[in-house]
Amino acid sequence: MGFSFTDFITGALGGGKSTDPQQDAAGPRKDAPPLKGTTFAEGEEKLSPGAGAGAARQAAPSTAAPSLAAIRSGAVLRPGQTGPAVASIAAMLARLGFTAPLAETFGSAASGAVSEFQTLFGVQANGTVGPQTLAALEMAVQCSVSAAQLIEILPTAPEAYIRANIKYINQSMYQGGMNTAQRKAMYIAQIAHESDRFNGLTEYASGKGYENRKDLGNTQRGDGPKFKGRGGIHLTGRANYKEASEHFGVDFVKNPELAAEPQWAFKIAEWYWTKHNLNDKSDEGAITAQTKVINGGTNGLADRKALYATAKRVLAKK
Repeated sequence: MGFSFTDFITGALGGGKSTDPQQDAAGPRKDAPPLKGTTFAEGEEKLSPGAGAGAARQAAPSTAAPSLAAIRSGAVLRPGQTGPAVASIAAMLARLGFTAPLAETFGSAASGAVSEFQTLFGVQANGTVGPQTLAALEMAVQCSVSAAQLIEILPTAPEAYIRANIKYINQSMYQGGMNTAQRKAMYIAQIAHESDRFNGLTEYASGKGYENRKDLGNTQRGDGPKFKGRGGIHLTGRANYKEASEHFGVDFVKNPELAAEPQWAFKIAEWYWTKHNLNDKSDEGAITAQTKVINGGTNGLADRKALYATAKRVLAKK
């Protein structure tokens, strides 16, 4: 199918640049500088100065799909086009957890998968693949773990859950800049332990032990059980639920159960991770220090270390 994992990783790091600097934003959207001036959706035609509307009508779209190199330089892959790049893009989407047929024609199913990726990863959603979307795809792959890899790392985790929600885990690693094997391995180890291999995204205990914990902001009767731990890294206490609500614009205080839903559980984990600069601890291999930040102590340290070693081994395989 003309697809090489090395090829598109290399492209993410040093591939050709778009002629439009506003379309070259790769990596997490929150880290990109603000765009200035006129911006275009990737599916729009850009007319030369003085060209009228008729010029756009005369330029019928080609049925030949542009190559990945051409897309990096400003071309746009549109529905109905055919070529090897389509299968390469489908393979990237599949690794990230999106369903797209591994075919050389960019049909409606593939375009729908691209739209879903764009929406989740912060690219303007239009179902086409231009330089901004391709750059985001390539960087997301660099920051990703496949469902098969995660199942190998966590053989006792619910496989169906992993396959259904790997895209949310990958989104969190993309947003958190987990772009090395060491960062990914440490993150996977910590969220896997914290969530009991994704079986316990809501804390098993009743939460009564958190009642009247003013250090957690639990000042009202019933706050302990209501605001017990939830998420990929457990969000605990009224004060933390309130802070997360303000950060995400979602009322976790009124609806605390949302913190355990996959579309939020791993965003919360990445938010906590980034807020505490835990990539620095990952780069240092300082799992004990990192665990103290997450746990407040060293509970479960042996398990976290074992998960980290397994994740590093699995991710190191070619």
